[in-house]
Amino acid sequence: MKADLPILQWARHKPGHGKHFHISFQHGSKTFAWRDHSHQAYSELACMLSGSMTHTVNGKRVAIAKGDVLLIRENDRHRLDGNKFRMVNVEFPTRKFHELETYLEWPGLFTSLQEQETPPLARVPKDKWSRFVKDIEWMHAHPSGVQANIFFDRFFLTTMQDCFLRSALTRSGTSRLPDWMENALLWLDERRAETVTLADLTKQCFRTPEHVSRSFRKHLGMSPSRYLNNQRLHRAAELLIYSNLSLLDISIKVGFDNPSYFHRLFKQFHGTTPAEYRRAALRSSRGRRAI
Repeated sequence: MKADLPILQWARHKPGHGKHFHISFQHGSKTFAWRDHSHQAYSELACMLSGSMTHTVNGKRVAIAKGDVLLIRENDRHRLDGNKFRMVNVEFPTRKFHELETYLEWPGLFTSLQEQETPPLARVPKDKWSRFVKDIEWMHAHPSGVQANIFFDRFFLTTMQDCFLRSALTRSGTSRLPDWMENALLWLDERRAETVTLADLTKQCFRTPEHVSRSFRKHLGMSPSRYLNNQRLHRAAELLIYSNLSLLDISIKVGFDNPSYFHRLFKQFHGTTPAEYRRAALRSSRGRRAI
């Protein structure tokens, strides 16, 4: 699949009560402008797929180019204008921030993003861009249902982590991640959690196991083993959708030598079994080409 999506027709989805997300694609070969507006109970991620545009948010002009992601918060007033561009808007209930804070056991984690005057702007990491686009395409094709909601929750958590979470941690004063932990998490991300053991992660921290454990609980609200397992389970979900590997091969590839243990953790984390997760994705994708 190419890095850019093909030009898609204008698609609008009016948000409904209780919906997890809705996606709209916008493109234009001529000058385009969208009126000033705001959202109630919803926030929005606006990402440029190609070209560039100008977003005016709360009276401030923000230029965004390919790969940029702008977080439009509830009650932010914004408009956009540009030409020769392709962009995607992902709207989601603002309550998702609270749900993520609850899941991570870190109240107030996104307070700085909500309160800062300048709209939060980030860039999708280059090594994650292709996956980001494919996830957007999949969600656009499957806008509702249990599987779509589970997929969106994974996408939302991953996007916030890749694009906004670390910068939020850096700005959070006493909650700032130590440099050694930041470097270790980046190291883990680059390996996509595959074949990385807890001992490997601890060694990469260059600290004693006890120090690493205390720091992970303090800064991330979970143990190193739980954090590593969560990353493995995110990666397993990707492989279930985007590869033809067997369940056993996926279990081993992401670091679980015991298939039963992998099955149990996956169901606890994603709310469904690995086999059911893949079957639902295959039914929806209608023969999506594996990578």
